[in-house]
Amino acid sequence: MGLAKFTKTGLAWCVRLKNIFSREKPESPTCQSTSIGGSSASEQNRFSLPSPLSRPPANWLTWPVTRTRFTQRVVVVEPTESAPERHADIFNETLTYLLAPQPGLLDPLQPVRSFFPFEQFDLITFPEGFLPGEGLCAFLAAMSTFPPMGCIHVGLRPTSGGKSHMFSVAELTSLIDRIKKIAGIILADLDPFCQWLSNNSYRKELINLGCFFTKDADGATRVCLHPKNVRSRWEFSRREEAQMLEADLLSLVTLRPRDARLLSITIQPLLCSDMLILDRESPNDGPIHAITSEASCFGSSPPDHVDIVTVALCSPQAGVADAIDGPPSFWNQSYLDSFERSSREEPRHRYAMFVLANFSSFPGTTGPTGGLSGAYVPLPLRASDPFPESTTVFDFGRLKSSDAMGSNNNWEIVKAKRPRTARETLGHIVSISPVSQPSSVAATMFSFTLQRLPREANFWRGVQGITSCHLHSLLLDQPSGRYRFETRGDR
Repeated sequence: MGLAKFTKTGLAWCVRLKNIFSREKPESPTCQSTSIGGSSASEQNRFSLPSPLSRPPANWLTWPVTRTRFTQRVVVVEPTESAPERHADIFNETLTYLLAPQPGLLDPLQPVRSFFPFEQFDLITFPEGFLPGEGLCAFLAAMSTFPPMGCIHVGLRPTSGGKSHMFSVAELTSLIDRIKKIAGIILADLDPFCQWLSNNSYRKELINLGCFFTKDADGATRVCLHPKNVRSRWEFSRREEAQMLEADLLSLVTLRPRDARLLSITIQPLLCSDMLILDRESPNDGPIHAITSEASCFGSSPPDHVDIVTVALCSPQAGVADAIDGPPSFWNQSYLDSFERSSREEPRHRYAMFVLANFSSFPGTTGPTGGLSGAYVPLPLRASDPFPESTTVFDFGRLKSSDAMGSNNNWEIVKAKRPRTARETLGHIVSISPVSQPSSVAATMFSFTLQRLPREANFWRGVQGITSCHLHSLLLDQPSGRYRFETRGDR
């Protein structure tokens, strides 16, 4: 009887469980084929969960350019402070100086002006959260009158008056609509970014945005919008609508010279902490490592190598009390680690030059708490004439002496800006010295020439690295509100 009663009870439970699990269940939102409450298919997709094995989307653009030489002329602009109301003026004055400089007077009393050639550049980089959206649109519209030119990389912000440098989805959508109405823009360049934005249009978080653009060999205006992928510690918030959205969009631009004797150049535009080795919400790798680990997202023939990583920064740097022959400031260790890892471990970034632009100081601080705008070059630092006094030079290497055998490579500030014959180096950084500036200096412009990109360097003939350094100060006349550039005497 006991066994029969247990068997009868067990069968009853089986019947109950069968009835529960056999009830009709609603389909998963990812599988629904009919509309819910009249919503469109695109609105339903916002409830879809990404596949655990999903790849980040690719934003890989190819532009024809009029490159005429192997050298690279690079310009970085370091504003003295983060003052959004001045950013558009600094941007416009810098580009006017480079693209359409005013001729100088032979004599202030004579109407005849001397010829003043403009300074050619291949790349110019500004800081993160710098140019207001309306300033970008105004400049893109004016580019219709420009000849083919070098590339410009700048971090964007919604307006010059708001406190946040990040965009809401609505603000970003409005900016894209304005860009699409500008004559001469190749709209197809915006498609990968617009597709990514459409897939995230329901998100409430803010988007940190950068823009990389140029005028190509055909006279068309080319624009690459790229979101920030790695959130910094200052972009977290207790409120969802104030926190930065970590994007998963990998952006690359390949420049193909019309002159077939010159090699193509692939550039990766990043924003600040994108270049650092930090934890992310997504299991996908950060932008630098993902170019290799997620290379399949670029199709069957991804680019073999990234030649230049241009980084728009807004980041304090570390202080060093025993700095030699220079100001007490040093690169934050996390940036140095990224330089080393890229050259040592990343197959597609092994010979990548990093170009960085930062603010010199930040609100609420005294003195140069940022700065160090310049370039990291993974080439030996040859013993030669010194760099300008207004620059700070770091090298990565070790002494050649027998006492140093087996010692580890390390970063050091180069004494008197002069490379040392006794030290064996693997890479080096040349940047603007972080010194306190007079209130009349709105920004510092550092321009230099790289004789060959590291991938093209000829070690048989000797590697020259960075040459032809120039430093200019952008001065603001307070009473008149006018700007003018002044060449520093130690260029």
